[in-house]
Amino acid sequence: MEESDYKDFFDNFKKFQDIQKKQKQRGLNDFNILTTVLKYSDEVRLHSRMIGNLLNPNAKHYQDTLFLEEFLKIIGLDTWGLNLSSTTVSIEYKDIDLYITDGDKHIIIENKIWAEDQPCQIMKYINIIVEKNKDSIDTTQEENGHIKLDKNVLQVIYLTPRAKEVPSEHKKDNKGYIYFDGGENSDVKLLKCSKKTNTNIYVTGGLKKYKAKYQKITYRKHILPWLEKSQKEVRNITNLNEAIQQYIDVVKRVNGNYKGNVMNLKEYIENNSMKLQILGSVKKEIDELLGDLLYEFFSEKIKDIDKVVNVNDKVNRHHENLLFRKQECKKWFSGKSRDFGSFYEINNKYLLCIFVGIANIHYGIVKHNQYKIIPVSESDKSYGLKFRGWKKLKWFSESVSLYENLDILINEDDKFKNGIKELIEKLKRTI
Repeated sequence: MEESDYKDFFDNFKKFQDIQKKQKQRGLNDFNILTTVLKYSDEVRLHSRMIGNLLNPNAKHYQDTLFLEEFLKIIGLDTWGLNLSSTTVSIEYKDIDLYITDGDKHIIIENKIWAEDQPCQIMKYINIIVEKNKDSIDTTQEENGHIKLDKNVLQVIYLTPRAKEVPSEHKKDNKGYIYFDGGENSDVKLLKCSKKTNTNIYVTGGLKKYKAKYQKITYRKHILPWLEKSQKEVRNITNLNEAIQQYIDVVKRVNGNYKGNVMNLKEYIENNSMKLQILGSVKKEIDELLGDLLYEFFSEKIKDIDKVVNVNDKVNRHHENLLFRKQECKKWFSGKSRDFGSFYEINNKYLLCIFVGIANIHYGIVKHNQYKIIPVSESDKSYGLKFRGWKKLKWFSESVSLYENLDILINEDDKFKNGIKELIEKLKRTI
């Protein structure tokens, strides 16, 4: 790229920064109280609680059934016959994300942002509600080996960002009923699920095969319109109006269509003469530079994290498919590579693993046995780490955003280095 092109690019970029600065000085901002304390994709603590509290007629919004009525209209259950005067809304009721009931009618809402579904999860929730209300829910109707529940008594709602499908073991018939079908081993799978800790506590006698009325709803087509309609109804109540607006912005982030108040670079480019090919060329060169730094990070700089950590070549060779390579490091910044890193031997029992995922750089500990990786026990709470899955490897780890902490790559991020050192020291004290 010609030197004059670079000059044009940086001149335009300086103009963009000046516009941003003036907008911020005028009070425009993208501050969101919800995402300052929680991740925008947090299903339980953010989304389920926010939706549940708005739906709850007895919540402190003091709007009685206003939001609940609007929600029932959106999902097509406004004429279903729910007695609003006696309706309660529960959040995380016996593992069910949202449970709406008037005592006679029941709505189960399973809320999935990005988390994976657990085996038999939907069937477990149906069993929980039926068992709790076994005196009032008719379980005598059978259809093809399943107990068919009255659609006027129980409904299952599956809420996702973009109409994600439930696990393949759950089937849906042409009348909109969901049921469990695990193939030839269906009964065996259901029995296995029945023995899980929370399941056998909530459901006595094992999971039964129910069929229940079911529908999928999405944040884009249902939750967002519901919030916008609800906001209009309370537009004169300042704090409530603002709270709903804050959550609308979060939902837009989940949907991938959030547009901030302060101009971003994309908007500037679309409205000015800034050449996209120049931006693309600069990005490519920056990506290659960052890729080189990421490769050096793994191959050279990270070895200084702690003198007790030594590279174990045998471990690395055994897990060659997970290892960092220069090309993979470069491709990561263009979004074409993920899940690679390096293993370091702490002793003959434990390994330190450092790898790059979709957006974060993770570090954690795993056990190894003759260079075959096995996880640290999930019940071992002494490390204070988050249990996570990585391909088929389950482990305990901490993570930080790589883009927001690029100083890691030049070994200037003491917090990251100290975090790993503390992890190793903690491990030493437990063995």
